[in-house]
Amino acid sequence: MAKADKSSLKNILEPNSVAVVGASTTPMKIGNSMVWNLANLYEGKIFPVNPKVKGEKIYGCEVYASVSEIPGEVDLACLVVPRELVPESLEDCGSKGVKGAMVAAAGFSDSGEEGKRLEKEMLNLARKYNIRIIGPNSQGILNMAKKLDTAFAFHKDIVPGGVAIVSQTGTFIACAKYYSQLVGGVSHIIDLANMCDIDFSDTLEYLENDKATKVIALHIEGMREGKRFMDTAKEVSKKKPIVVLKSGRSEIGSKAVQAHTGALAGRNEINEAAFKQAGLIQARDIDEWTDIAKGFNILPPLYGNRVVILTFTGGIGALLVDACEEFGLELTELSPETLNTIRKNSADWLKVQNPVDMFTACQNLGMIPAYNLFLESIVKNDSVDCIILIIPHFPGYVEPRDAFNNIKTNKPIIVTGTTAAMDDAVIEWTKSAQELEKRGIAVYPTPRRDARVLAALYNYYKKINVK
Repeated sequence: MAKADKSSLKNILEPNSVAVVGASTTPMKIGNSMVWNLANLYEGKIFPVNPKVKGEKIYGCEVYASVSEIPGEVDLACLVVPRELVPESLEDCGSKGVKGAMVAAAGFSDSGEEGKRLEKEMLNLARKYNIRIIGPNSQGILNMAKKLDTAFAFHKDIVPGGVAIVSQTGTFIACAKYYSQLVGGVSHIIDLANMCDIDFSDTLEYLENDKATKVIALHIEGMREGKRFMDTAKEVSKKKPIVVLKSGRSEIGSKAVQAHTGALAGRNEINEAAFKQAGLIQARDIDEWTDIAKGFNILPPLYGNRVVILTFTGGIGALLVDACEEFGLELTELSPETLNTIRKNSADWLKVQNPVDMFTACQNLGMIPAYNLFLESIVKNDSVDCIILIIPHFPGYVEPRDAFNNIKTNKPIIVTGTTAAMDDAVIEWTKSAQELEKRGIAVYPTPRRDARVLAALYNYYKKINVK
């Protein structure tokens, strides 16, 4: 279809009213859980549609027999009906003046001639009535600012934040709470799925000026309009970082992509060159993808590659030094004043350098006072662009968050914690990490992931050269 104007996507991503066509009174059915999510979060109007249960209520929302009989305007229609009923439902939506539809049904262009015929009919109706479509095979749309959630899975306590996830799989919206925690909070999760109409270019154009979105995370299986995507991504990436995770990189994976969405995955080396040219940040796996997205979401901009390391454990500190070298980060020289502060509070025999060995200072001053004292001096160093701390966590005794009391800086700080093997240690450390991230301090589990994130930030801000 033609390039989307932003108002057409606004009807879909910022609707004031939503119809769920195929709504169900049976718990755990898709048409039931979608209404549940809307009823428990969304502040707009909700209209379940199902002629078999007309007049009944689903989670307090009255059921209508058709979209055309709904009183008032309908911005978005979520079609949770079998593929054979999608054209009929679109005709009903068109007569009502609905401008946006999310199609949940699968089995279109990815499933043989009948599926292709149905998709063609669906698109013809969409053009006829000027309806924009997300899907088919879409598992939903999430917009935290609008409190919109049309997912299949029951949701609760999704973390709001600055990451917009746009994908071709329903995994990320189905597991919205989990992924929102991984990236430090989401603004949107949009499952484009098979992209018969609305695609990555459309959503990039929309998200470019979305105030709630700081970073865009794309999961791409395949594309149909490569040049348009490249042109759009190149412009948007100058304003907001775009982190891309491309599946189908192997030959077998490429075939799996085509079976899933009907899209061609393309040759890996061509995709990588194109993404680089467009200014996209490429991730090799989900860990790297979510790590980098979280870094841009939580941390301030990074304009230099000079890093200082504070570590309680020499072995992990050495691994971090290796990782910094691998990713192009430079261990910086500390100021004479900072070096003197460290010497005064450490063992006489300790060689004071970067990385800073915290062990003896912690023995002399106590764990938190030592980290706090050294941090207070280090953040004043003009030679320091970013800081990585490896700090132990003893639940109830040593809480890493306390090391940052009264520390004010615009330098990116990352923490990797080593937690004691006590009951519920992992659970307690997760709570502590979440508290740190609320303060704008990113937490990662390994040194290599620390360095990889900082390198991604530095390389992006160096390229766009905007302060």
